[in-house]
Amino acid sequence: MSVELSAPATPVPAGYPGHAPSLDAPVLELDQVSINFGGVRALDKLSLRLKAGEIRGLIGPNGSGKSTAFNVITGLYRPSGGEIRVAGRSILGLRADQVASRGVARTFQTLRLFQAMSVIENVMLGTHLGAKPPSPASILLGLPNSRRFEAEVRRRSMDALEALQIADYAHDMAGNLPYGVQKRVDLARSLVANPSLLLLDEPAAGLTGAESHQLIELIRALHAERGFSLLLVEHDMQFVTDLCERITVIDFGKLLVEGSPAEVRGNHDVVVAYLGTGQLSASARAADGAAAQPPVLEVKDIAVRYGAVPALANVSLNIAAGGITTIIGANGAGKTTLLSTVSGIVAAHQGHVLYRGHDVTRLSCEQRVAQGIVMCPEGRRLFPEMTVQENLLLGAYNVTDKTVINAGLDRVYALFPRVAGRRKQLAGTLSGGEQQMVAIGRALMAAPTLLLLDEPSLGLAPNLVELIFETIAEIRKLGCSIMLVEQNAAMALEVADFGYVLETGKVTLSGPAGDLKERHDVIEAYLG
Repeated sequence: MSVELSAPATPVPAGYPGHAPSLDAPVLELDQVSINFGGVRALDKLSLRLKAGEIRGLIGPNGSGKSTAFNVITGLYRPSGGEIRVAGRSILGLRADQVASRGVARTFQTLRLFQAMSVIENVMLGTHLGAKPPSPASILLGLPNSRRFEAEVRRRSMDALEALQIADYAHDMAGNLPYGVQKRVDLARSLVANPSLLLLDEPAAGLTGAESHQLIELIRALHAERGFSLLLVEHDMQFVTDLCERITVIDFGKLLVEGSPAEVRGNHDVVVAYLGTGQLSASARAADGAAAQPPVLEVKDIAVRYGAVPALANVSLNIAAGGITTIIGANGAGKTTLLSTVSGIVAAHQGHVLYRGHDVTRLSCEQRVAQGIVMCPEGRRLFPEMTVQENLLLGAYNVTDKTVINAGLDRVYALFPRVAGRRKQLAGTLSGGEQQMVAIGRALMAAPTLLLLDEPSLGLAPNLVELIFETIAEIRKLGCSIMLVEQNAAMALEVADFGYVLETGKVTLSGPAGDLKERHDVIEAYLG
């Protein structure tokens, strides 16, 4: 007698593993789903319907709500409004394990493997939803039912590994494998419980072009064999358009466009969502000749890896003194890694960083701040239970002169009058735009000569985006050089003097910002 994981003996309610939903009914429905984080609305009455057996892409610019949508579907977050149904049954309010028991499986953006366990042991963990395991006593005593259960679990796990063509690695330690193989192990673990709905979060991240193509072919074969529905979040637009039948685009947590890959790529609203509009006042636009200034920062042949994953490959660029240089590119291109390497948060495996002619490659982050290199990170990173002014003062931790500190506060409040009147308000109660102002102000409190800005417009309404960029132009007038990473390429190229385009960790285009604005291949760097 064997233990059957895919088809339990008792009747299975709709949506559980082993149940095939009606082809007429959506396997997944999001109906007017909303969720707020502090003053930020991450999902705003989002509706989505995924048919049984469909392969759908879910895309959008950074901060559009894609991962949040996955998290509300899988029960990690509870929405503040709306309804979510799997195979016609509500899953609202269910825990993550209860949602998974309805036949929903997912992967995450970053690998969640147990590095010191074997491949097959990692995959076997995914079978816990398919059948009731034996009691601990049965396992400890090695009773026949526990042995049968383990044998069946191993068989199912090996089937998944064979389907993904990695069975030869079954008994290797997961942490010793190449990154591309680890990604397949992660996928195998999500497949082993026979889900009816599979959510893949950036499955191609970090893969080479050949590995991405192979993964597409494997997913197609598995889909044809098993018939699951697939919702895919992925920044590699070529991967999305090659695999998906339809694509849903969201922006600011709202549905923007839905259609075939060709319809989505040619849609004006999608291009604007990814690249922005670039409407700034004349005084905020780049000054002619600013890019001709000598470099304050030189990045020479930098390479960075996260474990086995290459993030930057032989990147070289210059940041002109007194100007704004922007780094643009699709999500996952390596922009934040580049800023983190310049700031000293991430160590380079190769190459050099020169600041004002001096090699700072081996200096710590704190030492670089003391030299004037200051970073304003993506996502604001404020302390929500501290006041606005307390958050600002944290930026001046290396300043001991109270006169200098007070002058810094005055300068920040002059730049951002909206937060001047909220200096005693808790930072967590501010709107998203106001929080971004505080984050930039905190960086300015360290009196930078080179300011590194990471996605300052992330998640902001259009009117606030324009205000932030107008302020960036004002900061330049104070004599501060700026290295700007920004998803809104049109706006970044409007305010910048010079630009670089990153694709998969490499510089593929560079030139005066005005010239890059006119190039169609900049759009291709985002949308494929």
